[in-house]
Amino acid sequence: MNQEIQEVFNGVEVTSFKLSMKTKMCCSEVALNCSHVDLLFQKLLNKGNDIYELNNVINVENQVYLVLGENKSIYTILHLTEKLNSIQFNPEEKKWIEMLMYYACIVFENLKKIDVLLLEIKQLEKDTSKYPYWVSRLFCTISEKEHMKLANEIHDNILQDQLLIYREFEQITTTLKDGHEIPIEKIDVLKENLLDNIYLIRETCNNLRPAFLQEIGINEALKNLIQKIQLHANFEVIYYFDELQNFSNEVTINVYRIIQELLNNAIKHSYATKVIITLQIKDGNCILNYKDNGVGFNSRYTENTSSIGLFSIKERVHAMKGDITFTSVPSEGLSVNISFVETNIW
Repeated sequence: MNQEIQEVFNGVEVTSFKLSMKTKMCCSEVALNCSHVDLLFQKLLNKGNDIYELNNVINVENQVYLVLGENKSIYTILHLTEKLNSIQFNPEEKKWIEMLMYYACIVFENLKKIDVLLLEIKQLEKDTSKYPYWVSRLFCTISEKEHMKLANEIHDNILQDQLLIYREFEQITTTLKDGHEIPIEKIDVLKENLLDNIYLIRETCNNLRPAFLQEIGINEALKNLIQKIQLHANFEVIYYFDELQNFSNEVTINVYRIIQELLNNAIKHSYATKVIITLQIKDGNCILNYKDNGVGFNSRYTENTSSIGLFSIKERVHAMKGDITFTSVPSEGLSVNISFVETNIW
């Protein structure tokens, strides 16, 4: 905003400061005229709280002060110096400044409302009984959209670049075979490294957005996930899944992500040698049980599960109007029990 004003009015300097209506204290990086501050204080007292009126431009002894907004009785104000040669602002310029301040104040108030909303959501997180289900669903939906966006970005850009480099190396290989001094073996190694990178990128895309999740079904997708986990995990995974064919797209993704996060948590934190996962339908409820024989943790710390990567699991379960319990003590592993009814979601 300072830059915008300075571009329109050549030679005008813009200084921001804060003025407390409770203490009449002024916080500024530059010296301000005390008499101006007193007059400005009185004008603000008479101004009222309607920031949407076109009266946020206050003139004090030919000095222009722009009232940007107020928060907890503290006003944020911009001070404009006079134009070159001490020429006053003409009516058109004053109107432009008023309109600029009008829109700036709306932005300022909207930012305040966003802060209040985020604070309310933070407070609701502490009491899940009052935590709206739509908020959890919103977070999960946003998360999935970000996963899809990132997966597409990697596939369309990074992966294509890698493939292009690979094709260039193929041309170099052909040239080298015609008698150049660079060893073919070295180029072959580089080719293999690039192929490895391409494979890793594809795996990353698959983790962000599991390929063919809807096409192959949740059962096969989970089996593929466990097989990949087993390749680099130090524990055995024992699993049993009922045939689950009627899950909605939202439930399918949430269940997949929950099990994926549980297994990732086991790799990072559990030091387990055995993990047991079951996913069954009982009396109309979907029951997901997880158990490992790892180091466990103190159950009272589940209030702050974000530190161990389980916060997203609670969010997804809450989005499905389900229940989740963590049972664990140090050195005795972790048990997670989740239940939900798919029809509750809609």
